[in-house]
This record gives sequence, C-alpha cells and structure tokens, in this order.
Amino acid sequence: MKAAVHYMTNNKKTARTAGIWYLAFILLGVFSVLFVDDTLNAAGNAIATIENINASMGLFIIGVIAYFAGYICYIFVVNTLGKLFKDTDSKLTMMMKLIVYLGVAVVLICKVMQVYAVYTHQSGFYTLYETGTAITTVFWGLWLLPLGLLILKSSFIPKTIGYLLLAACVTNLIDFTIHFFAPDTPDMVLTICYIVGMIAEFGLVLWLLVKGVMREKEH
Repeated sequence: MKAAVHYMTNNKKTARTAGIWYLAFILLGVFSVLFVDDTLNAAGNAIATIENINASMGLFIIGVIAYFAGYICYIFVVNTLGKLFKDTDSKLTMMMKLIVYLGVAVVLICKVMQVYAVYTHQSGFYTLYETGTAITTVFWGLWLLPLGLLILKSSFIPKTIGYLLLAACVTNLIDFTIHFFAPDTPDMVLTICYIVGMIAEFGLVLWLLVKGVMREKEH
C-alpha cells in the first residue's frame, strides 16, 4: 500500500513538472513568435522583414534568446513525459522522444539561418528559415501521435485528452499540407486546425498542472 501511494505521489510530481516545463515552453513561444517575429515580419517580403529586424535589433535578440530557451524547455517536457510513461509503452515513449529531438534540432537550425540572414542581409537564407520552420509542423503533429496513444494506454490521464491529441496530430498534418500543397484553402480550415490544437495541448497542460495524474480507481 505504501509503495502504491509513493508511486502515485511520484507520478503526480512528474506530471506537474512536465506541466510546468510545457507552460514555460508555450509562454516563451508566444513571446518569441507572436510578439517578436510576427511583429517584425513583413508578410511575403524577406528584405523588408530583415530591415524591420535591424531597426529593432534589441527586441529581436531578446526574441531569439526566448526562442532557444523555449525549445530547451520543450526537451525537458518530452523527457519528463518519457519518465511518466516509461512503464506504459517503452517503444511509444522512445518514438515520442525521437520525434521531438529531431524536430527541435531542425527548428533550431532554421533559427540560426534566420539570425545569419539578418546579420548578412541575405534574403535567401531568410526564406530558407521560413520554409524550414513550416516543415517542422510535421514534427509537432507527429509527436502527438505516440503521446496520444500513451495516454489512451495509461490509466492516469483522461482518455478524452488522448483523443484530442490524436485529432491535433491530424490537424497539424493538415496545416502542413495546406501550406505547401493547397495554399488557396479557405482560412476557416486553418482556424479550425489551430483551435483543435490549442484545445488539445492546453487541455493536457492544465490537467498536468492542476490534477497531475488520476488514481487508478478514478479511471
């Protein structure tokens, strides 16, 4: 009995730690992408964007630091989730971690391209950065597949969240497909994709932070 209580307590601590890292990643991402990159971005004009960045270099540097810090948090997220689900399915856990590691490597390489483009005023590298960042949508969709399946196989996080994450996996892949192969798709489709993704991931973060994990009997 004491062992079971100790195991549950450890799982709650692990889950809440994952939730803290996840929330930190989200907040840093919102700042670096929405409040820095999107503010300085001149849609469809790499040269104008680079000029905007050079005119607000201090803000850009802060955004870059936040961006890298956010993805360091993301690594901690997946490592902590891996610890939480290690006894659920080791293969799915490893798959989840590998997808995130690869995605983070690609996205950080792309960020370096952006910095290089800004300092050398080479719009071609800025375009590569934008294209590469769009490609990483695949990774941010695919990692939700093993995560969703792990939740469905586990007994300590609601299955509803697992199904929502699987739906978010699909909507991320739809987003990727639209960006590269169907750019004329109505904006409403993308809006629905974003909403599904936000509900799924914020739902998981809130559950991890507030509830942690469920007791076996609650499932």
